[in-house]
Amino acid sequence: MPSINRPGCWSFIKGGFTLNLPSDFSPPLNNTPQEVNIAAASTSLQPFSDQQYIINTQRKRAVAVHVSNVQGERLQGATVTIEQLSKDFPFGSAIAKTILLNLPYQNWFVKRFNAAVFEDELK
Repeated sequence: MPSINRPGCWSFIKGGFTLNLPSDFSPPLNNTPQEVNIAAASTSLQPFSDQQYIINTQRKRAVAVHVSNVQGERLQGATVTIEQLSKDFPFGSAIAKTILLNLPYQNWFVKRFNAAVFEDELK
């Protein structure tokens, strides 16, 4: 599937960089008067496909969480835990034949997925 470029859409760029400065130096990644040379090695670019763009624009939402006390005053620094209780679409993985006799593997799998396909030896 060909990739597309859209305004406001990020592409995933990965790679490493080397810095010819002491190891305790933090490179500034904005416009500063100090000259810093960063060289990227072994980089790759993975643009979003049409399907990935749809997932990012239609299935994902930015959420702002404000925590307050009973008087309605915001609580700064509160720890919030979010747990997904249900899935709206199948999310799964291939399973190996070892799952049949492996209860920990079964428990691990059903906590994370709601769909499965068999690997070759189970077909």
